[in-house]
Amino acid sequence: MYNLRYLKICSSKPGSYSTIHLPKGVKSLPDELRLLHWENFPLLSLPQGFDTRNLVILNMCSSKLQRLWEGTKELEMLKRIKLCHSRKLVDVQELQSARNIEVIDLLGCTRLERFIDTCHFHHLRVINLSGCIKIKSFPKVPLNIEELYLKQTGIRSIPTVTLSLQDNIITYHHGGHKFFDLEDSIMVYLEHLKVLDLSRCIELEDIQVIPKNLKKLYLGGTSIQELPSLVHLSELVVLDLENCKQLQKIPLRLSTLTSLAVLNLSGCSELEDMEDINLPRNLEELYLAGTAIEEVPSSITYLSELVILDFQNCKRLRRLPMEISNLKSLVTLKLPRLFTVETGMSNLISDFNENVCQRQDYLPQPRLLPSSRLLHGLVPGFYALVSLSLCNSSLMHIPEEICSLATVTVLDLSRNGFRKIPESIKQLSKLHSLRLRHCRNLRSLPELPQSLKLLNVHGCVSLESVSWGSEHFPSHYTFNNCFNKSPEVARKRVAKGLAKVSSIGKEHEQELIKALAFSICAPADANQTSSYNLRTGSFAMVELTSSLRNTLLGFAIFVVVTFVDDSHNNAGLGVLPCWGPREAPEVQRDHMFVFYEDAEMHRSVGGGEGNESSVLADQVEFEFQAVSGRNKVLGGSSVVSECDVCVMTAANWGGELECDKCK
Repeated sequence: MYNLRYLKICSSKPGSYSTIHLPKGVKSLPDELRLLHWENFPLLSLPQGFDTRNLVILNMCSSKLQRLWEGTKELEMLKRIKLCHSRKLVDVQELQSARNIEVIDLLGCTRLERFIDTCHFHHLRVINLSGCIKIKSFPKVPLNIEELYLKQTGIRSIPTVTLSLQDNIITYHHGGHKFFDLEDSIMVYLEHLKVLDLSRCIELEDIQVIPKNLKKLYLGGTSIQELPSLVHLSELVVLDLENCKQLQKIPLRLSTLTSLAVLNLSGCSELEDMEDINLPRNLEELYLAGTAIEEVPSSITYLSELVILDFQNCKRLRRLPMEISNLKSLVTLKLPRLFTVETGMSNLISDFNENVCQRQDYLPQPRLLPSSRLLHGLVPGFYALVSLSLCNSSLMHIPEEICSLATVTVLDLSRNGFRKIPESIKQLSKLHSLRLRHCRNLRSLPELPQSLKLLNVHGCVSLESVSWGSEHFPSHYTFNNCFNKSPEVARKRVAKGLAKVSSIGKEHEQELIKALAFSICAPADANQTSSYNLRTGSFAMVELTSSLRNTLLGFAIFVVVTFVDDSHNNAGLGVLPCWGPREAPEVQRDHMFVFYEDAEMHRSVGGGEGNESSVLADQVEFEFQAVSGRNKVLGGSSVVSECDVCVMTAANWGGELECDKCK
């Protein structure tokens, strides 16, 4: 194919890479190629005879390349090169002749030790060296660079420079060179730079100048102790200092940053005093989680555009100003454990201590206590709140006012000490996610909102009853480590859940695929699993007749994961190939997973009438493995001990449940 211009070899499934074995290598590639996109390229270099003079885009992500080729090639047309996660790559000196290149992306090339001098690359706009951990020196970049990503590299300092104005040549000075003047810093001359990412450069201790036209600055996880003046950064939109654990203060005049929308100071554990900080009024997101602040900046009450406010794990924070209830644009609020000196606090402490005596095994000893009166004053003002987190807030009861938040869709009440939830929670008509993880005193759940899609009661060891008064119920349940009544509860939910899947019918198949990724996780016991009549082992097979294929919706899948020798999982648990929850549960003994998988992934085009897609196979085989929360197969003590698969079909008259395991 001598005239081939575009060659793309990749997996059609996002996040996975194709594997092509080439035991005899590649002798040649077409000379007319403009685009070469080959993911997971298996060879150490491209063919030596490859003529690159017409090449415009080279994309070789996750390749086995150690270098591109031997010698020098003509790269006059090359505009973009992307070699992300090519972990064997050691050198890219072959790019020295690519003078017209615009984008160089070497993200995650962990063995790359040096980068080319690009000072004379006048068209280069983007350099990404993030994750190139062996890169120790700040790269030599052109003055017109716009985006520079150096996250998690070994860079220790920002170089000083000598600039020849006559021919615009920059000479870099690294190491022990000292600043004679701030104008010596390379940062002064990068006037076109819009994005600078130095996050997780753990050895970087100082940055004295910030480019004046910068829009996004990421310094999170560095060792800087103080920021330079920011008054000239009128275009800065994002300032991210997350986990700068040595940062002790920030500039007072933040109000001059008129474009600033996101300020992230989470994890700045040495940051104590922000009371006098004037925050910019256009701020939309403010993250202060894990800081040492004791007082909220008074200027926060004027942030009329604020959408996200995060105070989680602010252990020294004693009170919140009542005025924050005036933040009419607030959508997400995350609060810490709060303490306020109020009348009635002694009664609250007394009630708490009494409860501790009764439930010593279940309730952790909190050091700070919340004030329900404080919440009573704040909650009614949040007209636009969508997400509310009161995780680990030492709540002994849930204020009724929370149930008046008509706009809230995500509610996290995890790690608190309350025994019950107000029945008025069913009034939250837009709530789709309710997290109650490790609420160890929780005994019962009332009728929940019809809008709810996800319910997570992981570790609610005292939970005895759940009200299912409505036919509308969540699609996703996590009852892991709930050892009281969860098997019975789970069985009812499995039956109703799969019945609902079946009743939707084939005419609403797209709605089914999109909206009903049905799943349940709950403890397993001998009585429960035997009633489902599951097969021993990790392998299951179903036979499909022609009539079943015509009405097939999907498969109801049952999997039991067993931990032998009294071991348990601490890294989160999932089941391959189908069940990987966003909140992978940690489990303490055997658990059963039930989930629905639509038939789409088993379909082939051309099998049905009118050339519609259908399942052509007479048999479909399933094999399951227990995996960690990071999708790594768990070996040894964590095994799939039982499983089975039921065919889910819909009859023409409106749907009939074919899964006999749930009858």
